[in-house]
Amino acid sequence: RIETVLADLNRDPVVVSGAAVPGDPPGVELAFRWEDEENDKPTWVPQGITGSADADPSGLVAGRRVVVVSFYWKEDEAPADPHKGVRLAFVDITNPAAPSYRFVLLVEPTAGPSWQPVEIHAGGIAWVGDYLYVAHTGKGVRVFDTTRILQADTSVDEIGCAGGVCRAGLYKYVLPQVGAFERFAACDPQPIFSFVALDRSGAVPRLVTGEYCSTTACDTSLSGRVLRFPLDPTTGALASPDRTFAESAFYMGERQVQGAVSVGDTFLLSSSEPAGGAGALYRVVSGGRDAIGWIDTPEDVYVDHTNAQLFSLSEGLGERFVFGASLDAYI
Repeated sequence: RIETVLADLNRDPVVVSGAAVPGDPPGVELAFRWEDEENDKPTWVPQGITGSADADPSGLVAGRRVVVVSFYWKEDEAPADPHKGVRLAFVDITNPAAPSYRFVLLVEPTAGPSWQPVEIHAGGIAWVGDYLYVAHTGKGVRVFDTTRILQADTSVDEIGCAGGVCRAGLYKYVLPQVGAFERFAACDPQPIFSFVALDRSGAVPRLVTGEYCSTTACDTSLSGRVLRFPLDPTTGALASPDRTFAESAFYMGERQVQGAVSVGDTFLLSSSEPAGGAGALYRVVSGGRDAIGWIDTPEDVYVDHTNAQLFSLSEGLGERFVFGASLDAYI
């Protein structure tokens, strides 16, 4: 279970000041970067972000305040190495001055029984109750169950099960996939599902999904859409388990959106569109939008309603930061 992982953290990120965050986003209240080995590692790239305030309205899981970040394996950087898919960093920030974390590998079951790595981009994640939703670009969202975390043998760098022994590429814990929601739409073009987030601002939680669009990813660089799907507040699953429909959909009108979340009728869009590796946070309402200074090489976004903070992260090699800022600086 997740309690076991959080009691067995084995890495310490580097705490930094808000002024050290590249791009100087406003209102930063806590920030860290990954250990040097992870900060400079080209094969693992950070993408999505969520946390315990998504998982539970109390803001805590197992009595801890947690941030979760997804990393995808960039096979182009090591084509001869076995692919490992996606891993998650579970970061305990209960004491923001002394965070700690551990990586957990995502796996999907196969015949055998066995498991294999989940080879997707994992551009966004949302933790709702026991379930972790992971964006599967061009397909929908995959669903993982944090009550089914399993421990693996770490003696050999292999992934799979044989002879009663299961391994996960030297990772001690795996989080198994238990289901998926795949797109089934008559609209053309169909939704891309580049990222996913959670909106807890209303009486019914909503899953927020959207599309990264540039000059090559979509029909036009401004045609990206954002959709919201109602969730069952009791189970954390989509409101209709067999087939569900978006309750609302909008064109974002912004380029290269890496992550988006809504707070009521306000959308916050994390964009990497400015040239030179900079980023922008767009605050969008029906009547217009504002651009706010943002972290360089930005990725996904996550709102911690319990502590009124907006979280994001960067992917730039050697400059991989995670920060939480006052939500009041953006809403």
